[in-house]
Amino acid sequence: MAIASVQQAVTANALGKFDFRSPSLEIICGHLAEPRKHSILDLGTPFGANIEFFSQVPCTLFVEDLYESLIALPPPEDCEGPNPYERRVTQALAHSAETRFDLIFGWDLFNYMHCDQIHALMKRLSGSCRSGTLLFIMISTAPVIPERPAKITVAHEGLVSYESTSAPGKSNPRYTPLALERMMPGFRLLHSFLLAESMQDYLFSFG
Repeated sequence: MAIASVQQAVTANALGKFDFRSPSLEIICGHLAEPRKHSILDLGTPFGANIEFFSQVPCTLFVEDLYESLIALPPPEDCEGPNPYERRVTQALAHSAETRFDLIFGWDLFNYMHCDQIHALMKRLSGSCRSGTLLFIMISTAPVIPERPAKITVAHEGLVSYESTSAPGKSNPRYTPLALERMMPGFRLLHSFLLAESMQDYLFSFG
């Protein structure tokens, strides 16, 4: 291997950069192939590769950068009510309450949220779901994760490209499927698949 190639490999390793096939995403691609218009909510950073991928199917795409608008913010000072994050979630999500989604992409964001945030988020989103709405998320099984969510993009149907954007250093809550379902009333687990590099993908359905 040439020196330049070795250096590239070392850099990629340090960043945690790799591609893998996601069975849950393959299932979603099957739904996207249906001859109808889809309504999609992307809760991640608006990466060009993902926007380009979704542009290939008839859909209305909503992109909400949940990390910047919710997760990265300090805890709310107003702690009135059973869950102080409900107001903040409402402020973070720009789509109207009348919008209904067929597909929701949560990527690896749930690794960076605590229980109250997830419960408040899913309570808000449940009102924007139809029966059969699919939720796609990725959960790390490693005890320590990068400080910030990864750059996750769809390379092509079923193939996901993952790249860490920060060094490891954050404790991972390592939510189990049962714990996630308890925080997401109305959603049930359809599939869970073990992926490369201590990652699992989860596909939930609403209703």
